[in-house]
Amino acid sequence: QFLTDQESRHSLQRELEAFKPALPSTQDSSPSFTHPPSKKVLFFESLMNSDMEYNDAEMSQGVLHMVSSIDHLGVEPIFARVKMPIEGDTRPVQGLDQLSDVLSGNQISLVCISLLEGYWDGVIKLIARLRELGCSARIAVGGVMPTLTPEHVAAHLPDVSFICRGAGEYFLPKIVQILGASNLDTPLSEDQLQA
Repeated sequence: QFLTDQESRHSLQRELEAFKPALPSTQDSSPSFTHPPSKKVLFFESLMNSDMEYNDAEMSQGVLHMVSSIDHLGVEPIFARVKMPIEGDTRPVQGLDQLSDVLSGNQISLVCISLLEGYWDGVIKLIARLRELGCSARIAVGGVMPTLTPEHVAAHLPDVSFICRGAGEYFLPKIVQILGASNLDTPLSEDQLQA
């Protein structure tokens, strides 16, 4: 009955925390930080570029699910409209020229990208464009490809800070709490690195 009454499954994660054995303070691996969580996180509405008419206006349900996992932290999601082919490099990546408008004036400290195998070429272009525009936010890639082949993704996307396997809604809130407002120009503290 508890589960059916919940608006999302995130409350189950909170309930399960109560069953973990208490750790001595010297072994606590999740220190509390004095800094607030990241203020702004960049997401992409729906990366898939297809011939289907509705696709241009589609908001990915996966992206909305990720955003819902950090809503309670007061994080402002910033959305960009970038479209790329689902297979290889057969169509141009659209929307890269509009990224400067999205980045302008926004103090983004984390960029979240869902990576499918078919998006590989497009995501490489997307990351390169973000860096060309001076975006110094840390980048996290999650989704199918990082979950199935994290070593490959890490080896071939050196400009990415986080390779996320599995349920992103579980560790995205932790990442934004750990990072705070830091970016690539700000070295992480020892506590942040440990967390």
